Amino acid sequence: MKITLSIFLLSLILISCNSGVKNKKEEKDYTSNEVHKMIKMNCYTCHNPNSESHDAILAPPFIAVKRRYKMEFDNKEEFVRAMSEFTYVPSIDTYLMKGAVNKFGLMPRTALSKKQLEFVAEYIWENDLEEPEWFQEHFEEEHGEVENSGTK
Repeated sequence: MKITLSIFLLSLILISCNSGVKNKKEEKDYTSNEVHKMIKMNCYTCHNPNSESHDAILAPPFIAVKRRYKMEFDNKEEFVRAMSEFTYVPSIDTYLMKGAVNKFGLMPRTALSKKQLEFVAEYIWENDLEEPEWFQEHFEEEHGEVENSGTK
C-alpha cells in the first residue's frame, strides 16, 4: 500500500513539474518582429493585405478589423481582450463585424494559443497596418468617408 501511494505521489509531482514547464513556454513574451511573422504565417492566409480586390480576399483585412474593434473598444486592454477572446473561440454571439460574417462566414478557430492571440491583438492596436490598395475606396462605398487611422 505504501509503495502504491509513493508511486502515485511521485507521478503526481512529475506531472506537475511537466505542466509547469509547458506553462512557462506559453507565457513567452514575443517581440514585435515575431508577432509580425506569426501574423504573416497564420493570419494573412485569409486577411491578406495584398489581395487584388474585396472579392479576392477570404476575410476582411486587419485594417478593417482594427477600425471596427476601435469603434467598440476605445482602450487597449478592452480591445486586446475582446479581439483575442473572439479569435480564440469565434462565436456568432460575440462577433462585431456583421458585414464580414455575412460575406465570409464566421472565422474558423486558429492554431494560435490564447496568449499568442493577445500578442497579435496588441500588435494590431499598436501598429500601423498594411492596407490593400482597394480598401479605402471600398470602405468609403460601404461606410462613407471616415478618417484614415491605423494604416500605412
